[in-house]
Amino acid sequence: MRELEERKHKLAALRIHLAEGAAQASRGEFVQNYSFAAVIQELDNEA
Repeated sequence: MRELEERKHKLAALRIHLAEGAAQASRGEFVQNYSFAAVIQELDNEA
């Protein structure tokens, strides 16, 4: 059960990051060297 809760937390955090990125892209704001893999790795490291 704990693993499911951790996974839900990670997915929620990823959704937030993706929404922020989509909003920035809509405004024409881009982050240099942004990587989804880096975001996923960062979330994995939190666990």
